[in-house]
This record gives sequence, C-alpha cells and structure tokens, in this order.
Amino acid sequence: MNSILDEYNEILSAYSNLIDLVDSLNDISEEVERIKPLHSLELSKKAYEIAFKEDYKDGICRSIFRMGRSQWLLGNLDQSVTLLMESLDISKDFNIANYEVDILRTLGNVNINLQIYDRALNYYMKGLKILKNSPNPFIEAAILNNIGEIYRELNDYDTALEYYTKSKNIYNSLEGEYLISIPILNMASIYYSLEEYDLAMENNEISLSICKNSKDKIVESYTLHQLGKVYFKLGEKEKAKDFLDESLKISEELGDKFHEIDILIDVHNLFLSENLSEKALKSLNRALELAEEINTKSVMAKVYSHLATTYEKMKNCEKTLYYYKKYHNTEVQSNNNNLEQKLRSITLQLTIEQSLQEKEIYHLTNITLKQKTEELENKTKELSESYKNIQIISDIGQSITSTLNLEKILIRVYESINTLIDATSFGIGLYDDKTNEVHFKLYIEDSTEIPEFSIPLTSKSSWATWCLLNRKEIMINDVENQYSLYLKERKNTIGKKMESLIYCPLIVEDKVLGVMTVQSINKNAYNKYNFDMVKALASYIAIAINNANESEKLQEEIKIREKAQRELEKLNKELVILSEIDGLTGVPNRRRFDECFNIEWNKSEVYSDPISLLLIDIDYFKEYNDHYGHLAGDEVIKTIAEALNNVVKRSTDFFARYGGDEFVAVLPNTNSKGALTVAKEMKEAVAKLNIPHEFSPLINRITITIGVSSMIPSSNLTKENLINDSDMALYYAKKQGRDRIEFLSK
Repeated sequence: MNSILDEYNEILSAYSNLIDLVDSLNDISEEVERIKPLHSLELSKKAYEIAFKEDYKDGICRSIFRMGRSQWLLGNLDQSVTLLMESLDISKDFNIANYEVDILRTLGNVNINLQIYDRALNYYMKGLKILKNSPNPFIEAAILNNIGEIYRELNDYDTALEYYTKSKNIYNSLEGEYLISIPILNMASIYYSLEEYDLAMENNEISLSICKNSKDKIVESYTLHQLGKVYFKLGEKEKAKDFLDESLKISEELGDKFHEIDILIDVHNLFLSENLSEKALKSLNRALELAEEINTKSVMAKVYSHLATTYEKMKNCEKTLYYYKKYHNTEVQSNNNNLEQKLRSITLQLTIEQSLQEKEIYHLTNITLKQKTEELENKTKELSESYKNIQIISDIGQSITSTLNLEKILIRVYESINTLIDATSFGIGLYDDKTNEVHFKLYIEDSTEIPEFSIPLTSKSSWATWCLLNRKEIMINDVENQYSLYLKERKNTIGKKMESLIYCPLIVEDKVLGVMTVQSINKNAYNKYNFDMVKALASYIAIAINNANESEKLQEEIKIREKAQRELEKLNKELVILSEIDGLTGVPNRRRFDECFNIEWNKSEVYSDPISLLLIDIDYFKEYNDHYGHLAGDEVIKTIAEALNNVVKRSTDFFARYGGDEFVAVLPNTNSKGALTVAKEMKEAVAKLNIPHEFSPLINRITITIGVSSMIPSSNLTKENLINDSDMALYYAKKQGRDRIEFLSK
C-alpha cells in the first residue's frame, strides 16, 4: 500500500510539524473517501500511526473514525463497527465532542447496510439530540437525508420525502454547499418510483447542474442514469440513450461495477424496446462479465434473468432454458448468502451489545461493580449460548437449502429444533391458495407426529391465520392473558394447552408461503434471543420450501418447454410456409420482407455499407386480368415471380412479393451501379418470357416497370426513406410511359 501514500508525498512533505501532518492526512482522507475509499483508509492509518506516537488524542480519535468510515465504504462492516465504537469511546473519555455526532451518523449508516433500521434510527436521533446543543447545519442535513433513506428502504415514500426536503432546505441555507445534490437526487428517485416523471425530471436536472459545477462524478453518474430512465419512461428513447451512455462512461472511469451493471441492464431494456435484440444481448453480456468479476450472486442472478427473458422473446428455446436454469441456481445461492449476511448481522448485534456492556462496567463505581459484573456474566453466557445457537441455525440452514425435496426439509428441521429451544410442539403449515387454507404438513407434539390438518383463513381463533394474514411474527409468554391482543375467540382444538408460543410467517420475496410455530406448555418459556433464532430459522425454511417449489415448477416447465420445442421444430416448415411464404408464388411475402429489410438495414447502418431497394410493378396487369381472367393472371404472377427470383443470385440478396402485382428486392452492400445492373437483368428476364398481352397500350406482351433507390444509412436517414425513394422512382417511371427503369438516390 506504500504506492498509495507515495501519490501524496509532494503535499505531505511540506509539513514539518507532526501534529499538522496528522491533521492534513485526515483532511485528505476525508476529501477522497467518496472517490477513493482505499486511499482514504491508508491515509487515516498513517495519521493514526503518527498521532499515537505523539499522543495526540484529537488526532487518534479522528484517525480511528476515518478508518471506520473507509471500512464502511469498502463494505467491511464488522471492522467498521469495531473502529467506530472505539472512536466513540475515545471521544467520550477525552471529551472530544466535535467527532461524536459524525461517529453516530456513520454507525447509523452501517446499520442501514445491515438492514437494522431501528438501531440506525436510534443512532441518528442521538446525533440530532447532540446537535441541538452544538448546532452544525452541515451534519444535521446529512443525518436528515440518512433518515430519509431508512423510510425509502421501507417504502414509506411520503415520510422519506419529508426528510429529504428538510435536508435540502438546510443545505440550501449553506450557500454554495454542493452536497445538496444528494437529497435532491434522492427526491428525484422517489418521484420516479411514484411515476411522477415531471418532478423526477426537474429534480434530476437540478442535481446534475450542481454536481457538474462541483465535479462530483459519483452523483453525476447516478443523476445521468436516473435521467436516462425518466426519458425512457416518457418514450424519448434517443435522449434516454444519450444520458445512459454518458452515465456508463463516468461509471467505467470510477470503476463502480455495480452501478455499471445497472446501467447496462437499462441500456438493454432500451434496445429491446426497439427490437434491437443483438444490441440488447451485447449490453447484457457485458453486464454478465462484470457480474462474474465481482462474483456477487444476487447481481449475477439478475443478469441471468434478463438474458433468459431476452432469448425467450427471440424464440431461442435452448438459450432460454439454459439461462433460466442459471438464474434459478444462482438465485438459490444468493438467497443462502443473504441469510448468512443476516446471521452475521445478528452476531454483530450481539457483539456490539457485549462491547457496550463491557464499557458500561468500566465506568461503574466499585460498589456497583460486583453486581453489574454478575449481571454481565449472565448476559455473556446468554450471548454465548445465542451465538452457539446461531451457528447451529446456520448449519441447519445450509443443510435444508441444499435439498430440493420438501419431505427431507421438514424431517431435517424436526430433528434439529429441540437442540435449540423448548418445543413441546412444533409445526410448519403451508398456504394453499386454491382452498384458501393453511395446511399443516408437519405438526409434532411430545415427539408424536399428528396427522396432517388444515385451518381456513377465515378462522378467528387461529394464531396461524393471524400470523399469515398480518405477515407478522408473534411471541406470547402467557397465552391465557395475552391471546385477546390477537384473536377474537380462543379454541384449543389440537393437542395440549400451550402457555408460550412463537409464530413466524414464511416469506420469500414478499410472497407468503406459510407459517412456522414453536410452542411450550410452560409460561415465560421464550426470550428475545429465542425469538431471533426462530425468525432466522424461519427465513431458512422459507427459502428451502420456495427452492423446492420453484425447482418442481422449473422441472415441469422445462419438460413443457422441451416438448414444445420438439413440436415447434416438427412444425417449423409448415409455420414458415404459413407465415413467411406467399401462397401463390412460393417466394417470401410482405411480412418476411419487413423482417429481412429491418435486419439488413441495421447491418448497413453499423458498417456504413450502401443498400439498394427495387420496387417492381407488372405493367397494365388489371387489363390482363380483365381480358384473360384471374386464373391466367395468377399464372402470370407465378411465372414472373420465378423469373425475377432467379435474377437475385447472391445469398445476401432478398426477393419478395410486395402485394398484388408488385414485387420488391433488397440488395445489401450494393450501390446504385450494382442495383441498376440487377434491374436491367430483371427487365430482360421478363422480356424473354414473351408472355402475350394484346390489351397493353405499350406492346403486345407483358412488361415490367422498376423503381430503384440506393443510400448509405445514417442518423438522418431511415429505412422508410429508402422505401419512399424507390416508390417515388417507380411513380416517375410509370408517369413517363412504363416498361422502364427509374433511379432515385440520396
């Protein structure tokens, strides 16, 4: 890491006073943290090393705080909490109050990342309370913005907007403060979620102006991305692409691969909306490369999902099945990783509590020390036991999520539950949406399995239905006195009378799968740690059940898709004839022409190649039909179609019936000279047929008129321009007497 510090030697060599050097190192650490968090960490480490040798208390406290913030920004949450708690203690021990609020705010940020929102809010509120006595509008604005983030995470958009607005107003009073762009960007994001696109646009444009002036590249990249999404929703796709491309460029420069992936997915959505499947796939494949580099399962699963959907739209069954399987397997791994993170969060909570208790003892008087020590020992034993149980839950979780057999999952949970908690009875009920009931596939009391049974969701006396309908956990330690808080009536219909119980809903991705219950015949059988353990186990069970259900569905879907694919392959020729081949002439029809022309135009646009279009019309065909009859007319159309199709010889060229007595030819990578050569050959081929037409005003045989146009595609030209030019050339040719070729070029 010396190479990082070497970059700052020129600045730091100017300081001969070590105290000033420590302050400067921390100043630079703060300045670069949002752009280069690793640099920020190394600078603060060096500052701490010097401050410790000099016994510079203010420098020690600030250095440890800065190290904690850097570890947070780098995603090392465990290390971040340890450092931040240490700096908080130092700030209190040595009365260095100017860092306390910043530390509390960062601890709140860490807990948001851990999804422990109540603790995060508690830290923020402590910080705001301190600011009432020692006002600092800059930090107050930042905390209010952070509180807004909590409510946004909880989808309470109205409350989130209130806090963002308060934050913005404070920043607004600090003239020239560029960080106002952050709450404004967050407000824009809320308006986007609420589909209020005008307000989203307005706030994004304000944010963009501020961050460009302040050269805040991180906020600029996110703002440009958001603008791209808004313009896409408004149907202005060219503008959307410009903003997304600009955001992508900045994100690549910053090395923010997570954001880069999100942008690439939105670029893919844009291309897909324009039926540019190849370009859409190119964006997704780049996103997949980045996702594999950062090796984050949830991100990889998201990209696999989009790849599967895209290939499904392209009717590529093989690729669709492949990426659906990849998505399913990666999603399972991602869910397991998320649970591991939740368990680590619980463990970290326990560690923090233990640390706080140890610090509390340090500050107690000798008289109360013995009493508090005994209390702490009891709590420590409790924490130790809880940690041990968390490890057991983790082992159970890994075991049950590794199998896709529902029966094995239920048996494995039953075998393990009594090692964790007092469980006179234990049950798992699954929601059946067809019967609108909770069906208990497993219910065990005193080691005896009770036959399967169901409870209707309309029941007013069922804990299970209350838990499922309200999507909330229940913990009761005195059923007789507390049941009325949840149930309108009480009926003990199954087994023994229980005094304590826990119910947890089994939820995956906002979908309720069922409920899990643990019950005891003893009062006050359960505490908070028991409750947390059961909730953690319920999360694992929900994922395992969902995996089993999804696997069963996927296997069935794969069988259906494979059968459908075989049928599609079998019927492919018939489908082509029905959908893309003209029934009379046997050449491609107008529908096939539209698809082919779109593909060839896009290729010509990418490679800047010329492309030509020929519109061919049989002269005075109505007169032929009127005098020779429709059957003879059909034969003429078939004969001429065959002759013209034989002229179009290159594999890249394309010939089709355009409609009625008109035909069309697409000639990729062909300029005007080549197109006119083909047109002359077509005219000669029809002349050689020498089909009599006594009623033609021109000559007593069938003739054709051809309109030709050529162009090199550009941003100012569209494929409709080429069709219009050929049509106009055909019009001129008819106006000048027919039986001729006219050319129009741009």
